[in-house]
Amino acid sequence: MAATNGVRLTEQERKRLAGPPLANPFDQYDRLFPDWRGGDVFAYDWDNRQLKEMLARSGKARSVEQVLTLPLRSAKWEIKGSGEVADFVRTVLGDKLNAVIDQMTAGCTYKKQFFELVWSLDGGRVVLDEIAWRPPVSCEAAFDDKTGRPTGFRQRMAHPGGMVVTAEGLNTTPGYVRIPANRAFVYTHGTHREPLYGVSDMDVAFWCWETQQKILFLWCQYLERQALPNVIAYGNDPTEADKNAEVIAEMKSGGVMGMSRSGDPTAKVFEILESSGKGADQFIAAIRYFDEMMPTSVLAGFTELASAAARGRGSYALSVDQSEFFLSSRQAVADEMAQAVNNGLIKPLVTYNFGLINRADMPTLSIGPLANKDTDRALEMLQSIIAAPQLNVPGEFVDQLVKSTASYLGLNEQTVVDALDKFAAQRDEQLKQQQAQGLNQPRQAPPGTPEPVARLGNAVQGAAAMVTHKAA
Repeated sequence: MAATNGVRLTEQERKRLAGPPLANPFDQYDRLFPDWRGGDVFAYDWDNRQLKEMLARSGKARSVEQVLTLPLRSAKWEIKGSGEVADFVRTVLGDKLNAVIDQMTAGCTYKKQFFELVWSLDGGRVVLDEIAWRPPVSCEAAFDDKTGRPTGFRQRMAHPGGMVVTAEGLNTTPGYVRIPANRAFVYTHGTHREPLYGVSDMDVAFWCWETQQKILFLWCQYLERQALPNVIAYGNDPTEADKNAEVIAEMKSGGVMGMSRSGDPTAKVFEILESSGKGADQFIAAIRYFDEMMPTSVLAGFTELASAAARGRGSYALSVDQSEFFLSSRQAVADEMAQAVNNGLIKPLVTYNFGLINRADMPTLSIGPLANKDTDRALEMLQSIIAAPQLNVPGEFVDQLVKSTASYLGLNEQTVVDALDKFAAQRDEQLKQQQAQGLNQPRQAPPGTPEPVARLGNAVQGAAAMVTHKAA
């Protein structure tokens, strides 16, 4: 295949290379159950209502859900980019993303989160009036039946007058409202494993909770038998024994009974069937096992260290490493959420108003970082560089390190960037003067460290202690 300025393909090779997708992301069993209407496949998840019930009734499941979502909800986020496009995106989405990110975290439980986009015109611009959350227990994601690409979703509607038919007419199933792709934002959790349907981090917790309900039912039956012990009734013959048993059963509700005895004064009329009462330990051990498995399944086993230590087991030695590993897993989720916002909200907003632009100029959402060790490493490195009597690393590296550290500490990153740009010119001028004079003297402050950052360096030790205390 010869090439000069570009690759030259024959017509036959072009036909083999170009064309629509030949396969799709559906598993062979996926389309046995979802609904198919009008060329779309609608996927539903029956477990969502049970997951909602679990969070309402299980304290352990709710604590696991809080551990999964709180780091994401409390993380700092920003829309990165500069210029008119980025400023416009910040203006439209800035006051909405806090709530949207909080609501997206529920995807850790329900696999998907559904939003209806309410667009409007503001002068000559298309803006988002509302990013309206829709309950996942009533929504079904829609996919193209051939390619599997997302095409929006539909929602089951409750209406006092009965079934609902929307303005979309015959294309809408009675009782449902159809949200097309250009008005829908669907966040799918766990696309690295299930890009079509998503993954719930609470799957194992849900199985544990279901099994616990069976154990609790058996445990309650056991306790009832312990409170009301079994009684063995005696008689001179089976008929008399059955009659005595009936009388004793009536006594349990009435409290008093009369009973005739046989001629033998030592003969027993009845006897209580006692039990050791030690069977309860097995129920408790089983319930505790499932309680411990819930957080372990999401890498949050460190949350059980306190209860384990109270029973004389476990250690806090690995707590920091475990929590750091857990935060790393949450950072992956934060990145996935940011990518979903970039593709589902920012990209269409920019395209409607500015047309297709270069990917490098597209504003992007960034969430985090969540890992404590990244902050500690940056602070320690910056402290070492500032304290060094002579610069041993490129000034550009120092600039990037200062920017990252400022972001970790929640400082105004733009102010630091402006200071770095201003000092960069001073650094170049100083270097030219030194070269002209033939000087090669060690510098007390490394290039790339402007006065505001130098003051930051003086406070690094205290900031590092503060961050370390916060991490602990």
